[in-house]
Amino acid sequence: MSNSTKSNRISSAIIIAGLILAVSIATAIATKAGYISADMDELANRMTGALSGAILVFFSNSAPKKLTPLSSTKGDPARRQAFQRFTAWVFVLSGVGFSITWLAAPIDLATPISIALVGGAFILVLIKCYAPNSTHKK
Repeated sequence: MSNSTKSNRISSAIIIAGLILAVSIATAIATKAGYISADMDELANRMTGALSGAILVFFSNSAPKKLTPLSSTKGDPARRQAFQRFTAWVFVLSGVGFSITWLAAPIDLATPISIALVGGAFILVLIKCYAPNSTHKK
């Protein structure tokens, strides 16, 4: 991957992260100043959570397509690709669950449920990575 491609990906990620932070900060400031009612604050929180899940889906889906060529990695390329696809699918599904949770679950349960979904996905990938019969060897 060329330096300009890496630079573009990093720039895109920084812009997206900045936009999420800006929307969150602006919502908090507007709520404290009284410009946004409590109902609108809940809607803003839900939309921010749903957007975060959508971003997780987008990046998880694109990750296996933009990784280092399998021919330049150690080990069996087919096993490595299978692990990359597994990881991508796990995080895509957790991102979908994350978004749905923020859109449909009671607001007081949205945070713990969404954290559990992504944390569970992370643990599942770790188990797959370090399991004795793993398709991915370190």
